Amino acid sequence: MSQGSSEGFSPYVSFILISSNLIRLFWWYLDRFSVILFLASILMVGCQCTLLYFWVKLKNQAHIKKQKEQQALNRDSTQTESSMIDTTDAEPNKEEELEEFESSFWYWNKFSNYVWCILTMIAAFAALTWLGQDSKTFSDSIGMLSSGIEALLGVPQFWLNFGKKNTAGLSISLIVLWLFGDLYKMSYYQQTEAPTQLLLCAVFQVCTDISILSQFWVYR
Repeated sequence: MSQGSSEGFSPYVSFILISSNLIRLFWWYLDRFSVILFLASILMVGCQCTLLYFWVKLKNQAHIKKQKEQQALNRDSTQTESSMIDTTDAEPNKEEELEEFESSFWYWNKFSNYVWCILTMIAAFAALTWLGQDSKTFSDSIGMLSSGIEALLGVPQFWLNFGKKNTAGLSISLIVLWLFGDLYKMSYYQQTEAPTQLLLCAVFQVCTDISILSQFWVYR
C-alpha cells in the first residue's frame, strides 16, 4: 500500500503469512528447532494483523468517498430526465461492488471478521496438533505445509499485477525489502542447518520476488 491507497495490495499475501506462521508455531511446539524462528512467527502474525487493519480502514474510506461522489452526482443529475436515467443505472453497479467486497473470502470490510477467522484457525491447528503430537509423520507434514504455504507468499501479488497489467499502488521499496528479507532467510537457514523445508521455501520466495520486481519494468 503506497500513498494512502489499498489498490496495489493483495490481502491474500497476509492470509498466506498468517496461516503459514500459525502452523509454524505448532510445528515448533512439536520439533523445538529454533526459538528465534518461533518469536519471528509471532511477530509476523502481529504485523500482518496490523497491516490488515489499515487495509480495511483504507478500503472502507475509499467506499465512503465513492458513495459521497455518487450522491453528489445524483443531485446534479436531477436537472434532466436523461441524467436521472443514468443515475438509476449507476446505482446498482455501486451496490454490486460493495456487496462483492463484503462477501469475498478474506476481503471483508470489518477487521473483526479477520480476528474471528484467525482465532478459529488457531483452535483448529491446536486440536490437530494435540491429536498428532506423537506422530513424526504429522510433524514433518505440518512443517512441509507451513513452508509450502509461505513459499506462495508473492504469488497473489504477482497474479494481481498480471491481471491489472500494472503495478499501480504497489511500492517497489516493499518488494525490494521482501527480496532482501528472503535472501537473509535463505542465508540464515543455510548457516543454522534449519529444516530443509524452510530452505526450499526461501529459495522459491527469492525467485518470486525477482519476478514481481521484473513486473515494474514490464508494466512501466
